Amino acid sequence: MSNGLSVYGGSVRVVAAEHEIHRVASHLATVERLLLVAIETCQVKLALTPSISHLVFLAHSPFWLGRLRYLQFCLWVSGQSYFSTEARVRNLMHELMPDLSQALASGIAPPVLSTKEFSTAAIGAAAETSAPSSLRAMMNRLENTAVLADGTIRIESWTAGGQRHFLVYLAGTQDWTPISGSNPLNLASDFQAFANSKSDSQTAVLLALKKVGAKPGDDVMFVAHSQGGLVAADFAQNPSGYRVSSILSFAAPMVAIGAISTTKVLAFEHVNDPMPYLAGQANPLAANWVTVQARATEGGIAAHALKSYGAMTSLADKSENVAIVKNRDAILKKLRGRQVKVQLIKVKRKPN
Repeated sequence: MSNGLSVYGGSVRVVAAEHEIHRVASHLATVERLLLVAIETCQVKLALTPSISHLVFLAHSPFWLGRLRYLQFCLWVSGQSYFSTEARVRNLMHELMPDLSQALASGIAPPVLSTKEFSTAAIGAAAETSAPSSLRAMMNRLENTAVLADGTIRIESWTAGGQRHFLVYLAGTQDWTPISGSNPLNLASDFQAFANSKSDSQTAVLLALKKVGAKPGDDVMFVAHSQGGLVAADFAQNPSGYRVSSILSFAAPMVAIGAISTTKVLAFEHVNDPMPYLAGQANPLAANWVTVQARATEGGIAAHALKSYGAMTSLADKSENVAIVKNRDAILKKLRGRQVKVQLIKVKRKPN
C-alpha cells in the first residue's frame, strides 16, 4: 500500500511458491507452540525453585512471541498479496461481468480489415511543445485526445542520441456498435483483439505511425485507455519491427494478450472497474510490470471513465513506492527536458 494505492509487481527480487510460504509459516507456528510449552514449564519450575535464569527467560518470552507472530502475519499478508489476486479476479469476473467474457471468447469477432480499407489524414499542422513531465500530464493528454474522437490518434515524436522516439496516445472504445464502422476504435476491434490478438484498431495505429514517418527500429511508447491498452499490449508482443519500450495504461485488460516480458508496463486499475478483469486473470507478478490499484468513488461504468483515474495517477506521481518509482522513471526519463513534435492523425474506414 502506497499513499492509498495498492501496488504489486515491479520490484520482484525473490518469488516464493505458495507451498513454500505455507511451509515456513507452519514451522513458525510450531516454534510458537514449543515456546508456549517452554513458558508454562518455566513458570512451574519457577514456582518450585526460584531461579534467575528462569526469570530472565520469562522476561524475554513476550518479545520472542511477538516476533514469531509478526513473522507469521507477514507471511500471511504475502500469501494474500501474491496468491489471492487470481481468485479475486475470477470472483469479480463472475459478479460483475459473468457473460461478456464468454461472448468475447466465442469467436464472434468480425474479420480484420486490410490496411487498404482505411484512410489516414493529418488534423492541422504539426506543432512543437514540451514533453509531458509527469504521469498525470500524460493522462491529461490522452484525455484530450479521446475528446477529439472519430478515430483520432495523437503521436509525439523526437530524436535523442540518434534514436527516433514516438509516443502514441490511444483512446478507448469510441464506437459501441458491434460491426465494423468508419471508426476503427470501435467495439468490433475489442472483439477482434480478444479473439485474435489482431484488430482494426491495431491496423489504425500502424497506419498512423507510418503517416508520421515512423520506421522499423524506432522506439515506441504508449499511453492507452481500455481498448488502447489491448492494442499497446499486442504491439509489445508483436512489435511489427518497432521497439515498444513502455506502456502506461488505464483500465485495460492487457494480460488477455499475454504476459509482456520486456516492455516496461505501469498499469492503473480501479478494483471496482469491471473492464480490467475481462481478461479473466491477474496481471503477472513480474519485474517489468507494475499494477497500481485503488477504489474509485463511483463504481461500474463511471469507474471505467478515464477522468476517474486522475486522482490515483497524481498519487502515483508523488509515490515513493520502489516499484512505482522504478517504472515511472523508466517511462519519464526519456521525456525530461524534451521538445516534441505533435501530430494528430485521423484513421477512418473507407466507404464501401
